[in-house]
This record gives sequence, structure tokens and C-alpha cells, in this order.
Amino acid sequence: MQAFDNLCACYSASSTQLVSIYGSDNELDSRANAQLRKTLPGCVEVPISTEDHPAALYFYRAHLLSLFLACLFDYWDEVEVRTYLLVRLEHIARHAHLEKLVSEKYLKKEGEARRSAENRRKWAEQRLEQEQDLRLSAERQSRQLARHMNAVHESHSWRLTSPLRAIKRMLSRKH
Repeated sequence: MQAFDNLCACYSASSTQLVSIYGSDNELDSRANAQLRKTLPGCVEVPISTEDHPAALYFYRAHLLSLFLACLFDYWDEVEVRTYLLVRLEHIARHAHLEKLVSEKYLKKEGEARRSAENRRKWAEQRLEQEQDLRLSAERQSRQLARHMNAVHESHSWRLTSPLRAIKRMLSRKH
């Protein structure tokens, strides 16, 4: 333990009671607390059911840190009150944490729905652009064909072959 010299009872002349606040769901915190308890068995442990490190961060995120610290400092000598308050604070923090997770999941789903709607909108716009491009292309081709037909119609070859085509049509109707 890095801070052993500062925590060692023989090192300190103070009679201040040592308190270990740790995240009981955090493996590293739990091992460090076990080592501290072996070294200083008189140390009071305050396990908090969280993986957060430091454990006080758990209460900070739930906006309960000031109440947690008041519980430790103002009610430390009243063991029943302190224990009750710690249990209640942990319960409230867990509820706030779960509520945050639920709201984050909701926000994530809402974001996914918005992205999906945006993708559908973009796809529809692209489809509309493609249809417009096809329509414009068809109109261009139609105009080009009309110009070509006009050019052929005005040419001499059209005038010369026109009577022959008329005769061919008349002959094809008879058969």
C-alpha cells in the first residue's frame, strides 16, 4: 500500500479514527481495504456497493456527496443514525444511478430513432433526385429525337423516299 507510512498507527501521534470508504464491487478497492484492515484492524470500514473509484464519486454523481460527508462527520459518533443514513444514501444513490441509466437508454433509443428517420428522409430525397434526373434525361432524349426527326424530315432524302413509303403502306394494307 503506497500510503502505509502515513496511515501506520505507530507513525501518527493522533487519536483520529481511520475510516476506509471503498467500493465493495470494485476488486482493487476491496483488496486495498482488506490489506488496510489487516494492517490496522481498528480501522472502520464503510463499504459502498459500487464499482466507482473513488467510492465518493458514486455519491457525487448522484448529487448526494454533501449529505454523505455530513453523515460521516456530523453523525459519526451515533452509530445507529450513521448506519441508517449510509444505507438510505446508498439506496437513493443507486436509484438515481438506475434512473440515469434508464434515461440514457431512452435517449439512446430516441437518438437511434432520429438517425433512422433522418436516413429514411435522405433516402427519399435521393430517390426523388434520381427520378427527377431520369425525367430530365428522358425529356432531353425526346427533344434530341424530335430535332433529329425534324432534320430528317427537312432533308432531301426524306422528300424523295416519302412517295415510296406511301406506296409501301398502301401495298401492305391490301395484304
